[in-house]
Amino acid sequence: MTSFKGRLIAFKVAQATGVSNMLSDSALQPLFLRLCGADIGRDTFMSDVQTLPELLTIGDGSIVASDNTLTSLNIDQGRLQIPCRTVLGAHTFVGNRNHIVEGLPEGSFAGLNTWLPRMPAEEKRGHFGNPAMNFARSGQEVEQASKASTCLFNFFSSAVYVFLWPAMKKASVSVTFCTGRSFFPKIHHVWDLVALFGIYLIMPLLVWLVFGVLIPNALHNRSIKGGHTLQSATIQKYMNSQALVKNFIGPFRPEGSAWHAAFLRLSGTKVGRNFFSPGGSLLLWDPMWTEIGDDVTMDFDSVISTHSAEDFKMKFTKRTVGDGAVLMQAATLANADMGRDAVLRPASVTWKGPSLGEDTVYEGAPAEAKDIETA
Repeated sequence: MTSFKGRLIAFKVAQATGVSNMLSDSALQPLFLRLCGADIGRDTFMSDVQTLPELLTIGDGSIVASDNTLTSLNIDQGRLQIPCRTVLGAHTFVGNRNHIVEGLPEGSFAGLNTWLPRMPAEEKRGHFGNPAMNFARSGQEVEQASKASTCLFNFFSSAVYVFLWPAMKKASVSVTFCTGRSFFPKIHHVWDLVALFGIYLIMPLLVWLVFGVLIPNALHNRSIKGGHTLQSATIQKYMNSQALVKNFIGPFRPEGSAWHAAFLRLSGTKVGRNFFSPGGSLLLWDPMWTEIGDDVTMDFDSVISTHSAEDFKMKFTKRTVGDGAVLMQAATLANADMGRDAVLRPASVTWKGPSLGEDTVYEGAPAEAKDIETA
């Protein structure tokens, strides 16, 4: 790690990952990684990744969702090691928060919080969890988007998500300043100072309510049904809503307070009484699709995910969390319901479909029911 080459590699990983996080779901993401040295095929959709671009290969027609680590880089006793290249075959799908070391064969699937230290032997298989379980992947024909839809996707995800909304967020600061200067070019009385302070308090709040709450709620809500291709107008509205929420963050931090539930309700979430969470990113991207009962606790880094994306289609499903349920630290409730007084243990992640039963403790990736006395 102290050698020049080691520091150079670490610097490039940090810089590539930082820019990748900024680009997020943009159509510029594959282009940027190609410029950094990655070999990425055609018709590939990518979100942010942590990787060393020179040692990354992704085949045609693949989907890589957010928060994935695609590299064999590791640090052992102060030595930076990169034992192999990471290769994803054509038409592979990688969900959220996975660590793929050697790669995936053609047509393979990796779910959520999955760790794959070795390249699986068989093609067109699914992998989920840690240690990863292996299962047959149901093959679905990929629906080809029209050229017009593809052009609109490239425009919105490049010009609008990456440049327009961040620029508007910066401009809102200037608007607040200009408004204050216009009404109060000089401070003559203490009430002028109080009024100026009110402008600096109210303007950010109004900007957040309009661009961080009202417009995103209008673009993405529970009226959306069925599956939609990633280039469709519905998904473009969804991605615009997420870009707005990401850029126009509220002026207050209600996490851990009695106001937290009220702020979640503004985004469309149904939240019961006595909800508590010390963390902020709990309802992963889709707050309006979540119903939370009374006396629910969500610890740090726990999240609820209500959408799935595969074969270039995205689906949204309403999910419920029963009264008294507990999501412990870094637990992920993904595409599943949670019964009354159920507990999801730390760093556990649910399997798509099955619900967590009442008065039951679940643990693992994928999560399984545990005996309460031993859990």
